[in-house]
Amino acid sequence: MASLHETRGARLLLYLSAVALILTALMRAWFTSNAGGGHSSIGLWGIEVCANGCAGIRWDNTRVGDEVYIAGYLAVAASFVTAALALLLAYQKTPSAMLLKRTKHAALLTLGAMAAFFAFTFVFDGLYGLSPNWALFVGPAAAFGVYRVAR
Repeated sequence: MASLHETRGARLLLYLSAVALILTALMRAWFTSNAGGGHSSIGLWGIEVCANGCAGIRWDNTRVGDEVYIAGYLAVAASFVTAALALLLAYQKTPSAMLLKRTKHAALLTLGAMAAFFAFTFVFDGLYGLSPNWALFVGPAAAFGVYRVAR
């Protein structure tokens, strides 16, 4: 019987997860807010404020706590690494044990950084009036999918 990472479905999951990780890392689609008379979208990379036009602002150019943008940027970097390892894993016919181990650890780091970003943004930092958006669910699901295949 073929192991999980050798099946066609697992390879498709790895491809889709890699794309989802890159999209959720770059798009400001984790939370939305309509506070202050405009529309704001929040993501790992920063904030997009739309009031009389839209402007993207990186976390290090805002007045939020350092932990928010450190967790966000760590989640972006970890997402890119996990996506790259997932693609390597999908392309290899018989991946090495080291690649499987590193992919699993990268996916766990990504999940941890995403959880920290969620906790610091939504729970601890007092950014009120936020509504969850699609990337809040798709990003962690993609990282977990990569973890599950590499396990």
